Amino acid sequence: DADAAAFSEGMALAQAVLEESDEAEIILRGTERTVPRLRQGPLNSLAPRRRTITKSADPANFTVTMTSPGLIDNVVVRECPYPTPKAGEVVVEVAAVGLNFRDIMAATGILPDEAEGEGAWWRNLGLEFAGTVRSTGEAITAFKVGDRVMGMGKGFLRRFAAADARFLMHVPDDVALEDVATLPAAFMTAHYSLVDIGRLEPDEKVLVHLATGGVGLAAIQVARDIGAEILASAGSDTKRNFLRDLGITHVMNSRSLEFSEGVRAATGGRGVDVVLNALSGAGIDKGLECLAPFGRFVEIGKRDLAQDKPIGLKSLYYNNSYSVIDLSTIADERPARLSSLLRAVEAKVAQGLYRPLVATRFPVSRAAEAMRLFSKAQHLGKVVLTFDEPAIEVEVDLNQPMRFSGEASYLVTGVLRGFGVAVAGFLRRHGARR
Repeated sequence: DADAAAFSEGMALAQAVLEESDEAEIILRGTERTVPRLRQGPLNSLAPRRRTITKSADPANFTVTMTSPGLIDNVVVRECPYPTPKAGEVVVEVAAVGLNFRDIMAATGILPDEAEGEGAWWRNLGLEFAGTVRSTGEAITAFKVGDRVMGMGKGFLRRFAAADARFLMHVPDDVALEDVATLPAAFMTAHYSLVDIGRLEPDEKVLVHLATGGVGLAAIQVARDIGAEILASAGSDTKRNFLRDLGITHVMNSRSLEFSEGVRAATGGRGVDVVLNALSGAGIDKGLECLAPFGRFVEIGKRDLAQDKPIGLKSLYYNNSYSVIDLSTIADERPARLSSLLRAVEAKVAQGLYRPLVATRFPVSRAAEAMRLFSKAQHLGKVVLTFDEPAIEVEVDLNQPMRFSGEASYLVTGVLRGFGVAVAGFLRRHGARR
């Protein structure tokens, strides 16, 4: 019996050694054969939740996003994939991003779904940016690696972003990127509102509401470039005094509906030729009362549009017009028109006629704090987030697929058995080659 058992065990060993098999390791206990199996547990239970990205040594990408919309407290900085430019795109290393009210509406959940075709716009914060081109896709002739650019789009609150080259502008060498991040959205909105839609002419009168905001201060520069007379409103004594220091004589209180009486008094009862409006509610009705015959009311606010506020048509009786401005719609529906608008603003910037705006700056790690300040309207000009921190702590994106570089080399020790074999196979399946 002992000889028979030994023979059976010897045959089992010979069979295990000689037969073709995909098994890397076999254990024999007598004639019973067992093989190891590795079951991968959830990476979320093992991976670190946060890590530090060092700007000078780590090319990893990260973005400002939200765990869910509704509360600014939900804003987080999270790692994200590095972009690959498509034809007509460039990859930009972002230096700074200017915040806009649309970002706040998206973050707080009051931007309606129909305002964005793709939905969940709060995942793509950042409308305007300035940065440096790091790579280019096919069919790019106007920009090269190393060019300093500014532009508009969606989702630019990230370290590296793919940008449509049609919507980029060159940045003059004598202007800092952190400063020009105040320019794109504000001046494109103001230029399009007053020049293209408002058709503001020299010596006409324009009322700029909330004139100490980004668009308001840009509109003052645009109106002065045209040669129009400016009336303005702001919500605090500090802001109104700031406007007076800019040389504006007729400054009204935007938080009181009596601004319309001030406009009538300043214009001898005639009214203004253009109203650039960002007020809501009854402020819109009073603003319409400020229009002179053939006046143009240009709406850049979003809240009342989302809430479907009615207006009285009688206010437009004297050949007046009411127009709504939304740059994102132009980008989606009329990209050629947006591109020509960019070129017009780019030329004005190059000539020094449109200049960077006053701004409050925050490092990107304090994005939530910057949004809170913006939402309270306690700032002058723009709120800008900068990407100049030498190191930043970010959330690890545990939903990213595991990928390793085919160009890098990886050292695995103990690879002749068990877990080492499994690790080498895992690396191979996820992109490693050496």
